[in-house]
Amino acid sequence: NGHTLVPKAPKARPVPKTLNDVTLADLDAQARERRERIRKEVQQRHSKAAEFDLTMNDRPNNIERLRAQMEEQRRREQNRFRAKPVPQFDTGAVVKMTYAAVLREDRLYQKRQEEEAQAIRDYEMNMRDASEYEEYQKRVAAEEEAEREAEIQRRKDEQSLSAAKAAAARQAAIEENQQLVADMRQESVEMRQKREALLREQHEENLRKKEAIASQRDAARRKQDELLVEKKRIVAAVNKKKEAALKRREKARRRELKEKKRLIKQLQAAAAAAAERAKRTPDVDPTATSGLGLFGELSIVELKERLRLMKRREEEEVERKRREILAQKRQHQRQMMQKVAHVTKFRQAAAQEADERRKRQVAQAQ
Repeated sequence: NGHTLVPKAPKARPVPKTLNDVTLADLDAQARERRERIRKEVQQRHSKAAEFDLTMNDRPNNIERLRAQMEEQRRREQNRFRAKPVPQFDTGAVVKMTYAAVLREDRLYQKRQEEEAQAIRDYEMNMRDASEYEEYQKRVAAEEEAEREAEIQRRKDEQSLSAAKAAAARQAAIEENQQLVADMRQESVEMRQKREALLREQHEENLRKKEAIASQRDAARRKQDELLVEKKRIVAAVNKKKEAALKRREKARRRELKEKKRLIKQLQAAAAAAAERAKRTPDVDPTATSGLGLFGELSIVELKERLRLMKRREEEEVERKRREILAQKRQHQRQMMQKVAHVTKFRQAAAQEADERRKRQVAQAQ
């Protein structure tokens, strides 16, 4: 019908009058009384309950015999298991060490020796009498104790005068606040005046800048027109130079093409003449060259001799490299053996030291 229905607000019930008469202590007391009453009712209800009398308890059973059988079976299973004996580790097995392991362990022992030497040097350099330092500590402790007692006395004196100082400070603070409010009002008036003057100056400065920018913009526009005219003139000159250069390059290309055609004809004629001469070539002389006038021409005999010399040089170079590799391998093996001996010596020393330390611990324990 075009009318909007307004929902009807629910009507709340009035608050009970007795709600404000009950306190939290009353509610706790009522809860304790209710729990006590329920506990007594449950006790009275179950006090005369009869205990269950099961007939199963009167029947004969064989639980003791079954328990004995289970114990016997468990004991047989335990006796069936036999643990393997403990392996003997003191067989003196030799572990093959890689080159990396030898280098790593050798570096470890060197670092340990350096640390021990540095510890000995530090001990030799830093040995001194500590009595002077102890006297300094006592003197500093006495001074700190005196300062602490003086601070306690000063605080006691300040506390005795705190009431008068607090009253005077409050009065001084009130007067200072009043003076501060007056100064702030005066400063606000002065700042408002300065702000207005500054706004006027900024407006005038903006007007001057606007006029300067307008004049600069006109000058820039005129300069831009001049540059555009100059640029068109330079482009026209460059285009003329490009056209002249293109014409010169075209003439040079035509001359070069004509010269190439002439050279090709000459080469073709020379090739035809060489082919004709090749048909009439007599028997080949192994000691003669081709006679074409090329740099480094060789006869067949000279070419074979050069090949033989190059092969011999290559074989000598291979043999030299083989000897160098063998020498490097031997040097590497000698260094490896030295490091292995060094590591073995330190291992033996460490094992002997550990054995002696173990014996001392056993002796101390006894």
